[in-house]
Amino acid sequence: MYCEILSTLYIKSNGDIPCDDDYGEQVILANLNDSPTIEQIVKSPKLNNIETRLLLKLVPHDGICQNCAFFRPEQSFENRIRKFHLNKIQVETSLSCSLSCWGCSRIKQVRQRRGQLFLDKKQFQTLIVSCAEDNYNIDWVEYCGQGEPLNHPEFSQFVKIVSEFLPNTQQTLTTNGNNNFNLSVGEETLHRIIVSCDGASQEKYEIYRRGGNFEKCIRFMKDAVANKNANNHPHVTWKYILFDHNDSDEEIAKANEIAQNIGVDRLLFILTHSEGKSKRYTNENFSKILKIAPSAVINLTCALINSAPSKYSHVYVGKATEKLGLAENKQKFRLYLDEIKMIDKQHLLLKGWAANLDFSQIKKLKVCANSKFLGYIEVSHLRRDVMKHFNIKENTQFGFAGVLPTNELSGQEILSLEITPESWSFTNYETHKYLVNFTTLKSSNGYVGKATEKLGLPENQQKFRLGLDEIKMIDKQHLLLKGWAANLDFSQIKKLKVCANSKFLGYIEVSHPRQDVIKHFNIKENTQFGFAGVLPTNELSIQEILSLEITPESWSFNNYETKKYLVNFTPLMLT
Repeated sequence: MYCEILSTLYIKSNGDIPCDDDYGEQVILANLNDSPTIEQIVKSPKLNNIETRLLLKLVPHDGICQNCAFFRPEQSFENRIRKFHLNKIQVETSLSCSLSCWGCSRIKQVRQRRGQLFLDKKQFQTLIVSCAEDNYNIDWVEYCGQGEPLNHPEFSQFVKIVSEFLPNTQQTLTTNGNNNFNLSVGEETLHRIIVSCDGASQEKYEIYRRGGNFEKCIRFMKDAVANKNANNHPHVTWKYILFDHNDSDEEIAKANEIAQNIGVDRLLFILTHSEGKSKRYTNENFSKILKIAPSAVINLTCALINSAPSKYSHVYVGKATEKLGLAENKQKFRLYLDEIKMIDKQHLLLKGWAANLDFSQIKKLKVCANSKFLGYIEVSHLRRDVMKHFNIKENTQFGFAGVLPTNELSGQEILSLEITPESWSFTNYETHKYLVNFTTLKSSNGYVGKATEKLGLPENQQKFRLGLDEIKMIDKQHLLLKGWAANLDFSQIKKLKVCANSKFLGYIEVSHPRQDVIKHFNIKENTQFGFAGVLPTNELSIQEILSLEITPESWSFNNYETKKYLVNFTPLMLT
């Protein structure tokens, strides 16, 4: 049993630190007035109570947790705070906002919440300094809450504090984009900026973002893109929630066109479960949006993710696995494929960039698959990352994104993909030709491992029973193992010792019942056979193949036969 509160903190503008649930933030764990440092927050009684109840497999707050998208009753327990590691500190710098979006609880919170509307900068600095002094590893600081973060008159100073004391921490901002970028952000470095803009015109935009100005949003995104630093930061995302009033083909296509012209890094469409949600698009058919806006990305709200199928059979990810022999004595050009997808087994999505060798523009690309002509894709939008990498000063359009029908090739999993510039003399170009293998797109992240080979085992040693249900590499830094283990007579093994590439990783407790095992082997006693644990892989993190050794940890564990496997990790793709 797990909850994300053991890996995140949420700081409200009045200093409250709530249990970061999306079901009303009803439980306040601490306040910066009473617990100004990370050590005091971690030792707070309410946070300790959550940890204890999760360890005992008890719901921390009955009636609240069950409605929260961050509660994971099936996930194995882990407390990253105890390991001096936080995925995220979410910071609500301001409860002030000039917009009145319907469905937003800000007005209600302004009336009911005690304390100030703007987070105290000194309190924030005290917290961040304590994290640095206690050697906490903070992945992200995210500026987001019930108000508009940029309405804080000293917003840029918050960014500066984190940059100074936690220089390895990434910072992200979610904003309505109705502020002046240069005045509110200035020269401070944000790694990501997400701009909420739900429409491609003032008419559609203001239906949900009441009081908002569409042109200000567009200007904010343009300025954010123009202010990228040498590391291409900030990464700018246009977030577009799909409602009944803004999900027409025309509005989506227009948003796609504007996004390409601005040069944002990502146009993100969100399927929501909220009032007024789009009825045209659901978690069953959302990939159809890519036919209208092929350069976009689609995501789901937490509630929809939890209700979505674990496997999306209508979307397949492709990987160019092998470059085929190319014709000689033909003009070469530059081509890079960022993304290849098969949608509904009937359409091929291609994203990337292309240019002539001198970086002059190629207007169109001709695409063939298995020697059959599929169609043309226009090279029609800016790729500022390409321009920056190659130090190109002119605003040439290198980017392309298109969806083509595959016709009778739809059922074939492997395509010989040929891409050539379409021009008056396109036959003079060397074709870029690839083999593409398509596999089903998964809805989870990380790396999946498969025990591909059992290695030679020593003879004459005591055997035990071991079943591995799941092996995953998370963030390339942690190894997740789930399964069951028992002695041959089905007596309990208390702990398993885990080594990888002959290096000791740690122990995993065999600590919960497995009714499926008990039923399968007709065991009448409720012995605990199940295990689930996450171990740090340390310097092994970048290695894709592990020699995994699992042995019972007991007084005589050296007498056991080691279960030893080769495990090959391959990436799982995100939808």
